[in-house]
Amino acid sequence: ENAGFASAAPIFVRVEESETFGGRDISVSVCGNGFLYNMVRTLVGELLELASGKRSEESLALAFASGKRELLGKTMPAKGLTLMSVEYGEDINRL
Repeated sequence: ENAGFASAAPIFVRVEESETFGGRDISVSVCGNGFLYNMVRTLVGELLELASGKRSEESLALAFASGKRELLGKTMPAKGLTLMSVEYGEDINRL
């Protein structure tokens, strides 16, 4: 029972890295039709753990398959998180 996880909401992620005067900037863009509490912050934390070698793809897949939040890593702080846009399709008129 994957309590606490979205089941059929497709999420698309794009990660970009750029060099800046002070070092590196990493930009993560997430697009989807529904998000759970802290979902994007947890996703970014997991991506950083994968990239740094602190987590394997297999352990991440196991954590998601189990549905247990405690198996996931750090939830990133909200600092630097920016909501760029919200778009509604025709379905919004049915609410």
